[in-house]
Amino acid sequence: MESTCSLVYSLGMKDDIKEWTSASGRVYPKISAEGTDLTTAFSEAARQFFGIFTEVSSIRPTQSVRINCESSDTDFLFADWLNTLIYESRERGMIFSEFEIQVDGIQVRGVMKGEKIDSARHPLKREFLGGAGFKELATDEGNPALGKPARVSVVLNDDRRHPLPLRELWSLSQEETK
Repeated sequence: MESTCSLVYSLGMKDDIKEWTSASGRVYPKISAEGTDLTTAFSEAARQFFGIFTEVSSIRPTQSVRINCESSDTDFLFADWLNTLIYESRERGMIFSEFEIQVDGIQVRGVMKGEKIDSARHPLKREFLGGAGFKELATDEGNPALGKPARVSVVLNDDRRHPLPLRELWSLSQEETK
């Protein structure tokens, strides 16, 4: 299975899921990840992303999905990468835990591994997730020679107007197992 996207975001090594509060007081999930390079940062950000709505350790890497994403710059690449994760989850009814990818300039290629959603094994932590936006969107390739890690971050939109309907996906998974 292969998926193609036009934009992709970056991932990191360290679990650092935070929240960002708007001027109106609304709280949004934020992903901040780092690694030795953008490839590592993108992979870790993907794990953090799925950790926002279930326990990543409960996701078995039993099915593979090929991905190939391109964008005009690394910031947009990171955003589209996360939005691709949303698309693949919604279209396939899957969640992912392993990311064997390569970030090369403005492209991400590789394989994501995961499984169909099983509501009994994947407890839902969050109702809605709308996708990656542009608030605090940033990528930094770092400088390995100087020991400076690559970093990525973005505030996720959880607007109910255009959500990834997590409760609906989890409900569908229950119906499929009956």
